Amino acid sequence: FFGKEMKQTQRRFEVKWSDRYDDNFHVDAETGSWQWQQPIGAALSESEQRSISDSLKSRSVTNPTQTITNTRLFSGFQFSPEIIELVLDWVHFEFAIKLRLASSLFNAIITSDRFAHKNIARFIRPNSPPKFRSEAMRLWDKLLLSGMAPQNFQYAFVEQCLVGTKFIDWPKSYVKSLSPAIGLVKSLYHLSMANSGHLDSKSQNFWPIPKEVGELPNLRTLKFICCANGNIPDSICSLKNLETLFIVGKLQGFYVRPTNLDINTLVIGRIPKSIGDLTNLRQLSLSGNLLSNRIPSSIGNLKNLISLDLSSNELSGSIPDEIANLTQLEYLNLSLNRIYGFLPPKIFKSCAQLVELRLNDNYLSGPIPETLGEMQNLSILNLANNNLRGNLPESITQLTWLEILSLDKNSLTGPLPQTINQLSNLRLLDIRKNKFCGTIPESIGEMSSLEEIYLAQNNFSGSIPETIGLLMNADCIDFSNNNLTGMIPKSIGNLVHLRELYFDENKLSGSIPDEICNMHSLVSLYLSNNNLSGCIPANIGSLHYLELLTLCNNNLTGCLPATMACLENMVYLYLAKNGFTGSIHPLEKMKNLYRLKLSNNNFDGKIPQTILESAYAPDFDLANNKFDNSC
Repeated sequence: FFGKEMKQTQRRFEVKWSDRYDDNFHVDAETGSWQWQQPIGAALSESEQRSISDSLKSRSVTNPTQTITNTRLFSGFQFSPEIIELVLDWVHFEFAIKLRLASSLFNAIITSDRFAHKNIARFIRPNSPPKFRSEAMRLWDKLLLSGMAPQNFQYAFVEQCLVGTKFIDWPKSYVKSLSPAIGLVKSLYHLSMANSGHLDSKSQNFWPIPKEVGELPNLRTLKFICCANGNIPDSICSLKNLETLFIVGKLQGFYVRPTNLDINTLVIGRIPKSIGDLTNLRQLSLSGNLLSNRIPSSIGNLKNLISLDLSSNELSGSIPDEIANLTQLEYLNLSLNRIYGFLPPKIFKSCAQLVELRLNDNYLSGPIPETLGEMQNLSILNLANNNLRGNLPESITQLTWLEILSLDKNSLTGPLPQTINQLSNLRLLDIRKNKFCGTIPESIGEMSSLEEIYLAQNNFSGSIPETIGLLMNADCIDFSNNNLTGMIPKSIGNLVHLRELYFDENKLSGSIPDEICNMHSLVSLYLSNNNLSGCIPANIGSLHYLELLTLCNNNLTGCLPATMACLENMVYLYLAKNGFTGSIHPLEKMKNLYRLKLSNNNFDGKIPQTILESAYAPDFDLANNKFDNSC
């Protein structure tokens, strides 16, 4: 009601308020009464009063004792004591004074974004309500639970309000501490707490995990997301029924190498050896913390584990062979640590159920084992930024479900397998910054699912295969910094969805094919530092989305095509060190130019006024040309 809705069934009561009213209310579910005081100035019309009264009656709310009075004080309704579920959704909660929850309540969901500055002590009085035996208590959206409340209140709050609770999920709370009294909630099977604000050590929303958490015998799910610091208490490893354990320090996508300043906001120390006692565990994530030392071999006892994430820590030592015992494992992430040593062949052979394997950003060395081909379910393989050496094993082509292959920033050598086209589901191939050699296989054109292909900074030689024009789903192709020779294949013009093309830093020769002007989605085109000759294609202006064009250090000649005036989205234009002639008037409509390099050519005539008056003109390089000095 009040423009939203109010409904009561036999066992459920739900209220949603509009954002028009800030109400001073009192809910007493024990006696079944609801009272609130309308603030001064929020006068209701007679029609609104009738609407509210009719709404109360039509919803079978019994005995609406006083609908609206001149004093703006009224009781909303009496409702059945059999109500076991209460749902309250307020947009405004500024004037809330008290909330009492009845022992009959079985499920309470309270939502409000105005709880941020409230202390729960104001709402749930420790001395007045009976025990709150809830199946689920979810207090969402920045709910301040304990605040600055004294320790004795925390115990009273738990004893009188939460003892029967089985499910606590606070995913968007600013909890300032978790009381040791949590150990009293023996019925609890789900406990999840998270910080939703900025991860700032000064916010004091990080606290040590109380050892009493280990006294919750029924706990099956335990999650602390961006809210815990200190050591992992050994007592957690006594939770024999635990199936999910997440103690996550920083959210994925926000990771940077930790500093000493992070010690107040992250979990530190070792992974307890007794972690292996949690034999029912199916999901384990301790990512984004400052955990150090070796991964305990006891982790191999967790034979029911499906997901293991220890990424973004300071773990060292080698990968324990015992991980090979985790034959049910589908997700393994040890990335962004200080792990060294060889890749254990046993893991690749035994963990055949793995779908995602991330070992990137460590100090792993040696070859990639041939047993890699045993992991036939693998969809994502990331071994980037290690010290891996040797050839790519032929068995990698057996991973026919592979979608993402990242091997960049290693020291891998040898040619790519000619049968690489068997990776028919591959969407991302990234082998940049290695020492691969030989030619690019013709069969690469049969990998029709490829969206991104990065072969840059290797020792590939020979020509670019004509079959590249078959990669119709490609978004980015990077063959830069190799020893590629020959001409740019005309088939490149078939790639109408391509946005980025990098052929720079090679030994390509011949002219830029006219077909390149068919690539209407192109945003970035890098062709610098080659041996290209001839003119810029006349229809270059059809590339309306082009923002970056670099043709520096080639043997290109002729005048700038008139259609270049159509490249109004151009931001970076690099044409230096060629043999271009004529005027540069086609550039005068490029009003978004941020960088312009035309030096060491044979341009003449006047420099357009729009270029001279550009805010970025001081950074433009027009030197060593034949421009009219009087301009």
